[in-house]
Amino acid sequence: MTALKVACEQQLSLQLTTDSVFAHLVHADRHNAPTLKENCLKFVVFHAAELIISSSSSSSSSSSGAWHQFTATAPSELIFEVLERVFAQANNHHYYHQ
Repeated sequence: MTALKVACEQQLSLQLTTDSVFAHLVHADRHNAPTLKENCLKFVVFHAAELIISSSSSSSSSSSGAWHQFTATAPSELIFEVLERVFAQANNHHYYHQ
């Protein structure tokens, strides 16, 4: 069973899109699928500008709708984990000049 679960996680990871990533993330978290969850988190971080940041300025795109749906329905711990990853990545790439 474990090999099949890992194979399914890997296959789903290859099919992530900005429209599907949050649904897969919720399922991965709920069903203890660590490989898929990690890949979803990495995908969200990589596409954060499109998925999260731009969602506050435009609610017409389906990816921003996915973010709003995610934040309305996902467990708060999972939302926090996503934001923590995004902010950590942003801090790693932000340089302050004095």
